[in-house]
This record gives sequence, C-alpha cells and structure tokens, in this order.
Amino acid sequence: MLNPVKLAQKLIQFVTVTPNDQGCQSFIHQQLAPYGFILHDLSTHGVTNTFLIKGRGPLILISAHTDVVPATEGNWQHPPFCGIIDNNMLYGRGACDMKGALAAMMTALSQISPQHCAIGLALTSDEEGPSEYGSKIITDWLNKQGLHPECTLIIEPTSNNKLGDNIKTGRRGSLYADISISPKANHVAYLPSDQNPVFEIMKMISALANLFKDPAINFHLVKISAGHANNVTPHHFQMRFNWRHDASLPVQQIKELTQELLLAYDAQISWTQGADPYQSQSNLHAKRMRDIIQQSEKLTPTFTHTGGASDGRFFALISKEIFEFGLVNQTIHQANECTSIQDIETLSNIYLNWLEQTDESFASKSDTQR
Repeated sequence: MLNPVKLAQKLIQFVTVTPNDQGCQSFIHQQLAPYGFILHDLSTHGVTNTFLIKGRGPLILISAHTDVVPATEGNWQHPPFCGIIDNNMLYGRGACDMKGALAAMMTALSQISPQHCAIGLALTSDEEGPSEYGSKIITDWLNKQGLHPECTLIIEPTSNNKLGDNIKTGRRGSLYADISISPKANHVAYLPSDQNPVFEIMKMISALANLFKDPAINFHLVKISAGHANNVTPHHFQMRFNWRHDASLPVQQIKELTQELLLAYDAQISWTQGADPYQSQSNLHAKRMRDIIQQSEKLTPTFTHTGGASDGRFFALISKEIFEFGLVNQTIHQANECTSIQDIETLSNIYLNWLEQTDESFASKSDTQR
C-alpha cells in the first residue's frame, strides 16, 4: 500500500514550475500502474497531460495538477523542493496546492478496485499558467472519446481554516477591462488645483466600485498609469479592472453596466475574459462527500463557489456533476507553504471512503445492465 505522506514528500521534490513536469506524472503512473491503471498520454505543446483509468462503467473523474507556482520570493525556513517535515507539518512548494492532496488521492486509488464504475485520474502541468494546453486538451479528448463523467472531483485546496470546512460546487469567473481616458493636458502653473483631471478619474473609479458593490462580486482596480511630465497634468490614463463574478451576474451585464457609466468619460474600453464561471447542476456526489466529512471530522462543510478560477471551468462542460475538495489553503502560493501530515492522512481516508461509496452507488445500475 502506498504511504500518502512519503508520496507527498516525493512529489514535492519534483521541481514542477509551470509547465515543466520533470517526470512527476511518469512517477505517478509508475506508482499506480501495478494497481491496474491504464495510461493515455495527452501531452502537447510542451505541457505534460496524463489520463489514467481503471474499471468499467460510469466514469468518476479525479482532476489534479502537478505544476506549482515559483518559489523564488520570501524567506523559506526549509528549501522549497525538499519536502521537509518539521513539527508534524510538511513544508514545500505544492504541499497544499496540490501535491499533498494528490498523494492522498493516489493512496486512496491504490486501495480501491471499482466494481460498478470506472475511475479516471486527469493530470496536467499547466493549471497555474495560461491553461491553454492543459485540462482544456484533456476535456476535449474525453469528449471525443464519449467519456462524460458522472462526477468530476477536483482536489484543489478548498478548506479555509480546518480540513473539510468548505466544498466548492462552483467557481466565479474572471473578467478584465482595459480602460483608457485622454483628458486635455494643462500646465500646472495655470490650472486651478481643484480642476486636476485626476479627481474626475477618482470619481469614475468610485462610481464603478459602487456599481458592483455586491458580496458575490470582487471588483478591483489592478493597474493604473498616468502622466509623464513634471509640470503638466496627465493627458492619458490607462487602467485595468478585474471582476470575479458568479453566474448570477453574466459577462454581458457587466459590460453593459460599465459601458453605460463610462459614456460620460469618453473612455475607450477593451475586454478580456479570464475564466468562465461555473456552477454544478447537481450536488448528489458532493452531498455524499459532505456526509463523510461530517462523520470523520465532526463538522458540516459549507457549499461555496468563492475564490479564484480553477480547471473546473473546463470539466464542467462535460460533467453531470462537479465539485472541489482538498486541503487547507492558508499558505498556498506563499513562502513556507505547508500542510499538516495528519490532514494528508485523514484526507486520504476521506477520499477512499467517498470512492468506495460512490462505486457502490452505481451497483443497481450495473446490475440492471447485466
């Protein structure tokens, strides 16, 4: 049987900064091949993609990524790619996002022999980057093969404070607007102080913020530049704004509201869609995970769709149900990223319990088909 903590240490030792996989997915295949998992290599354009499958019947899909963000910033207590255990905490880039959960899932997969369904593991080395040739390629291939998951579980670090406190049944989308405004330049020696065009820009930013003041939306100014001379007011303002929004606020509505407000400012605007929002249409399998967590951890997970984008936006297009559940996310993408080794072991047991119960849930269907 595989050991989830030792596996997590080994996975962290692969320096898999996007999109370089460094043999990590080959190692994962080597570990799971003895347990009957069949390999499909879907790598392309310098991105490593792997699909492993075992069993027959309705497909339960596990989605994971092997790539990590760089570890060049901050003061690390331990080298970021060594997988050091200190005071029962596993340190290293990817410990939380998501090599700890991947090791937990690998261990669970090594212990299950599905009788009524197929279990697939989709891996990519391009989740933290552009995501152009990662899970998008995998979902296109699955669709062409007629493999439409009954449920996709993405093992992102969804827990906020304690393992199991959050399950994501959707994600918000990301939309960018590049706005440019070109007021008349004036010499500062002759323009009254209260007529500086910066004040009008500030009013516009405030009006936009008030327009999208909703708990379900995150709206932010992320870039701004203006002016070049020391004695002339700015004659050009360039700004970039970002919306994190759920499906209740469609992209077209954001655009219409923004463009209507900007009519008074003679602004030029261009849009970039970062990621589409998604919301699972069913929570049958997510509720099973919730019940297992309630028994194991004595807490009731909250179903939520907050946070950043994930590869769920691709798998949602081909899956009957989709949700995300994994480790605590408090140190992801930071120096000294770490996770509790007890959480890794507990998570592996939760995953195994969920896989076994999910497989058994298809028993009546497979009996009927015989």
